[in-house]
Amino acid sequence: MAGAGYYELGEVRRLRGNTAGALAAYRRARDVGVDPQPGEALLRHAAGDTALALNQLRAALGESRLLDRARLLLPAAELALDQRDPALAEALTAELERTAARFASAGIQAWAYQARGAVLLAAGRAEDALPFLDAAARTYRGQRARYRTARIHELLGGCRRALGQAGAAGADLATALAIYRQLGAGPDVARLERRGGGTAGSTDRGGLTARECEVLALITTGASNRQVAEALVISEKTVGRHLSNIFGKIGVSSRTAAAGWAREHGLT
Repeated sequence: MAGAGYYELGEVRRLRGNTAGALAAYRRARDVGVDPQPGEALLRHAAGDTALALNQLRAALGESRLLDRARLLLPAAELALDQRDPALAEALTAELERTAARFASAGIQAWAYQARGAVLLAAGRAEDALPFLDAAARTYRGQRARYRTARIHELLGGCRRALGQAGAAGADLATALAIYRQLGAGPDVARLERRGGGTAGSTDRGGLTARECEVLALITTGASNRQVAEALVISEKTVGRHLSNIFGKIGVSSRTAAAGWAREHGLT
């Protein structure tokens, strides 16, 4: 139990950008007999040493039992894709799908959907990837797994960009960035901002706040208040309040006019 606690502490620190603190927690986990994977490998990956990170995960997979392997397979498949090794990514994804079929676990099934969607997207099959990523997103939202939900929105953004749906892609990336900011996931915020990921980085467009830009970007895709609320993990009442503020700031009186203003000002 102590080892599991130290590992989770390391994960929180890793996702918030505290590298030294994460390494210290992972060492404590290892000292009491818990292998701190995949977190330690993902920390290496974030530092730019993806080859070493993937080797660490492959070594951990070789020493793990079936269910322990399940939590390593998705990150290993993603690192394999990053290393441009689609054959390895496919093999890891296929094993994860077999594990998901064997156990009645919504979480493992969602991991398998995410892995399959990532493999298809990397192969240039964005349209085929969408239903898998949508299925994973539904599970993660139901579990209130917000970090994983943000990651799925990144992948969905990549799919929609590949399909020429620039507005929807921008909304997905804005949603991912908003969730990362709320969680304090500094490295992911910085990574998406460097890529120009979505409109959430725009804090002064027509006087709109970052959150109002996110709401407006989703509105331009035709999303209802309820869909915006679900995407941004806020209440419908809050969405309505944001829309009222947006209308007042940009001088419009309808959603259609607001969407048109957003397109004119590059906020889609």
